[in-house]
Amino acid sequence: MLMDVKSQPAGEWRRVLYDLSSMNTGLALMVLIAGIALVATLAFPQAEVFHSPWFRALLALFCVNIACCTFRQFRALWAVSRRVPRCSPSASWQRSQWQANITAAEVEQFLANCRYRVHTVQAGTETIVYADKGVAGRWGAAGVHLAIVVIAAGALIGNLFGFTQSVVVGKEEAVPVPLYKTGIQQAQLTLADFRIEYYPDGSVSEYLSDVTIAADNEQVQQTIKINHPLQFQGITVYQMDYGHQVLARIHGPDGTVLSASWLTDDGKLVIDGEKEITLQMIKYIPDFNPHRPAVSLSPLPNNPKVLYAFYQQNEAIDWGVADFGQRMRLQGNDTWIEFAQVRPYSALDVKSDPGVPVVMAGFLLLSIAFFLSMSIRYQQVQIRISTGSKGMTIHAAVSGLAGGRGELFFEELEERLTKGASSSC
Repeated sequence: MLMDVKSQPAGEWRRVLYDLSSMNTGLALMVLIAGIALVATLAFPQAEVFHSPWFRALLALFCVNIACCTFRQFRALWAVSRRVPRCSPSASWQRSQWQANITAAEVEQFLANCRYRVHTVQAGTETIVYADKGVAGRWGAAGVHLAIVVIAAGALIGNLFGFTQSVVVGKEEAVPVPLYKTGIQQAQLTLADFRIEYYPDGSVSEYLSDVTIAADNEQVQQTIKINHPLQFQGITVYQMDYGHQVLARIHGPDGTVLSASWLTDDGKLVIDGEKEITLQMIKYIPDFNPHRPAVSLSPLPNNPKVLYAFYQQNEAIDWGVADFGQRMRLQGNDTWIEFAQVRPYSALDVKSDPGVPVVMAGFLLLSIAFFLSMSIRYQQVQIRISTGSKGMTIHAAVSGLAGGRGELFFEELEERLTKGASSSC
């Protein structure tokens, strides 16, 4: 749990700083950010919300809040760690008293043997012994808070400087991919080959992209597949999808190639800009079925064909099914078009998140701090030795011991002090 260290700041600006660093403000910001993230995930494009200036400002404000609150906690814990606090037992403390002929030095020795830190104060005829142990447990609780600061800072770094870009690269094609969000530095990614592995029943088992990426005299060759991305100079390249590209060529009357373009499904090629005539490749069919033209009989290229349509001013003027190499000519136009060849392409996601190492460090710190806070319990003891007409009276109070452990502590304390302060716990 997050701890809130109470204080009474003086001055208006200190009051604002106190409110900004309070746990209530942090919880309100946490709920607000979580609510916005939920709504954005369900109803809005996430990129527009999560990368907006106002959402980043909320993340930055949350980081400032947690950092200020953590700083206040560490200041208080540093003071506790340097000396044993003089604290008065509250209603939650467990108490006991008995008669014994014991000196403060013997009490100090016993508590020191039990690994308590000890501080003794003389108050008139009464000697007060303060002791505590398990300070590391309190540092663990503060460490949980610090871990949240680190995790939130890592998320903010990733939000500000990370990016995701989708690229489509055909077989034996090279495309530039960014190394940083600004895109100033780029690497060259080449798809040497793309393969599909199938199960015995014909379903796809794996997509494999053999790629080469190079930049700054460094080159890496790797086969990318699902759950096996490529790491290169701070970016990660993931296999996301695949498909086929068809090369469409426009020929002049004498057969020369006027233009050519690799088209994916629903891709378009301008035939005549003045008349606004375009060719749309509707779909590549690897194994054509004349009874169901839009559905391939198998993923294998047994009878490859292309579904296409010609549009003029967004109105279909012709459509059909073409073989590779078949000449297609529009009436009144002396150019002709053909689908020359097909090649596989790989759809990849290029991602960079410089905040990931920071977030991972935060989770590591969170694990360590949580273990310390749960395994080491902070305990405080106050023992007052009063001298009166009936002899010496021991007033003992302890905090940090749950249930019957406090009674057992008093029994052990009385027994050990009766036997001698040099007894071990």
